[in-house]
Amino acid sequence: MSDWAEHTHADGKKYYHNRRTKQSVWDKPEELRLFEQQQHYQQQQQHAAQASATSSSSSTVLPPHWKEYLHAETGRKYYHNTITNETSWELPSTNAAPSSSSSAPSSAAAAPAATKETSSSSSSSSVSTSSPTLTSSQSQLQSQSTSSQTQSTSSPTSLSTSNNNSNNNNESSKPSGDPIKMFKDMLQQADVASNWSFEKAHKLVANDERYHLLKTMSERKQAFQEYLGDRKVFEYEEKRRKEKRCRDELVRMLRESPEVSPSMTWLRAQLYFDGDSKWEAVDSEREREDLFRTYVMDIQKREKDDRDNLRRDTMRNLRAKLETNDLINLKTLWSKFKEHYENDPLYQQMDKYDVLCVFESYIRDLEKKEEDTQRKERERLRREARKHRDLFRDFMLEQYMAGELQPTTHWQQFYKRFGTHPTFENLASQTTGSSPLELFMDFREEMTIRFERDFDRLRDMIKDLNFQFIPKQTTLEELKQALSKHERFSILSQSSIPPFLEYLEDREKRRAKDVEKRKKDAIGNFKVLLQETRSIGKHSTWSEVRPTLTSRPEFEELEDESERERIFKEFIEFLSNEESDEEGIIKSDDESKSRREFSKLAKRSSLSAENIDDQRSKKKRRE
Repeated sequence: MSDWAEHTHADGKKYYHNRRTKQSVWDKPEELRLFEQQQHYQQQQQHAAQASATSSSSSTVLPPHWKEYLHAETGRKYYHNTITNETSWELPSTNAAPSSSSSAPSSAAAAPAATKETSSSSSSSSVSTSSPTLTSSQSQLQSQSTSSQTQSTSSPTSLSTSNNNSNNNNESSKPSGDPIKMFKDMLQQADVASNWSFEKAHKLVANDERYHLLKTMSERKQAFQEYLGDRKVFEYEEKRRKEKRCRDELVRMLRESPEVSPSMTWLRAQLYFDGDSKWEAVDSEREREDLFRTYVMDIQKREKDDRDNLRRDTMRNLRAKLETNDLINLKTLWSKFKEHYENDPLYQQMDKYDVLCVFESYIRDLEKKEEDTQRKERERLRREARKHRDLFRDFMLEQYMAGELQPTTHWQQFYKRFGTHPTFENLASQTTGSSPLELFMDFREEMTIRFERDFDRLRDMIKDLNFQFIPKQTTLEELKQALSKHERFSILSQSSIPPFLEYLEDREKRRAKDVEKRKKDAIGNFKVLLQETRSIGKHSTWSEVRPTLTSRPEFEELEDESERERIFKEFIEFLSNEESDEEGIIKSDDESKSRREFSKLAKRSSLSAENIDDQRSKKKRRE
């Protein structure tokens, strides 16, 4: 493949560029022209091979001594008789007799078979597609064939006999092998160049016996043209090899020359190498310059690579020295580092920027190692804290399932009971993660949510079962046994039943307190009622006073009749003692104490009398 390629400029004009030497020219280079001729010759060879294949496939229908050829310029088929040298554009008939007065072109045996000649063989005769012109040698051959044809008309038997004998003698004297190949070998041994004409070559090899292996002039010219194509390819390849060899020799000379350095200019190189055979062997000045500059760039690149490698080695050695020095740590300052290494030979030969880069890189690596160590330690502590948290949650769950921990349990109770447990102490000693108090509050909140859900179910189940809770008598087992009869018992959490039993006990206690409080309020209100009733005297009896009090709400609040009567008697006694004080009679200490107590209760009841209506409304709401 050629290094030259055709391109089109912006103004539409074509130019040619060499990919290897980066040279651009307007005129088509000779190297590209030879390459195109080689390509054209190869295409012609392919067409000739196709034509020969077609001729061999149709040779059975051709008359004797007739052969089929393909015109090199027009690509049109023509037919030639090797005996009479008759040429025809039309396919000859099998019964047609050879005639010299044929209407077909007379010299088409030589001219159409020949390929297109180069400018160097301009002395060769040109070929016309309609009426080819005969050369002088062909004219002699045609006159000889005409006379022989006349003789054959008079005595055809003797002609055929003589022809057969001459053919047999010629075949026995022919050298063995391909005639065309031997003809080309003859031209090659004669060193026939690609720009020779057929006439020039003919003068040189006409006396060689291999020249007469090809009988007709057209066959010789066709073989000669094939040889020229092969010779052009050979010369082109040889020229390329020679140019490459010259370029390699020039580069080798530059490599071996001690004067060539990266600072050497092109002008100085021209003056220094002028007259050198290796320098002059490369014809193109531009190509010599490109080779020189490329070699100088390679030297510069190698020197730069050497400097970079040396710089990296010194930096690597300084880094190794820092790693073995225990005085250089994460907290070492740049000023301290310079003071420590200012007399070191390696430090002195290095560039200060490179030293700084090594120092900063080493400190960053130490920081990364320290961060990795701290991160691993934090991760270890987190894993350990997570493990203790999980153990503490499992511990609280075990206590909850065992009934030792309830949703109503307070932190003070839990800490007082389990504060010395190893699980609690291990979690409390951790510096990361949640504390025992936070986990306890989260756990109690979860248990409260679960208990509230079960609490509603338990309350509905007790209502459905008509279960009667008796304080201080109903046990946990009795409650479970009663609840097990309900169909929703299976979905309950067993840990929710003990807190529910505590809830029932607390509810009964609250009810008892409420009843006691209401009774005290009713007693106080009843005493206030007795004081406000003016018709009651110290000689009044309960049977007389009761009908007057039955319509009052204070009377109805105190439902116990015996309690009403007892309070009435105390009130009568209070009135008697009060009247005695007015008369100046001194009573005993017990009587004085009972009077003070009744007066105090009456006074407190009078203060709460204002809220009687509110208490009644609360009672109605509770009912």
